[in-house]
Amino acid sequence: MIPNIRQVASQCRGANYFGATLQRSKNDAAHSLPVAQIYIGLAEKDRAFEWLEKAVDQHQIGLGLKSEAMFDPLRSDPRFRALLRQMKLSQ
Repeated sequence: MIPNIRQVASQCRGANYFGATLQRSKNDAAHSLPVAQIYIGLAEKDRAFEWLEKAVDQHQIGLGLKSEAMFDPLRSDPRFRALLRQMKLSQ
């Protein structure tokens, strides 16, 4: 099956966005949460937690950590519960 040109272009734009975000993050700590989200999407939990910890330290995330579905892949990990405790969001 030949991919639709719009799908390919969309994927390239997405890849370029992710690449640019990762590159900016090396020099600008303000991008910690988007980088964490990228690593969650890539199922790279260790890297996701590395960046989530930075995002929490920099107050880039709040109550969403406890309730947003994007964090579901991390919920079973003890590091996630530790982040919730650090933010005083644990039950």
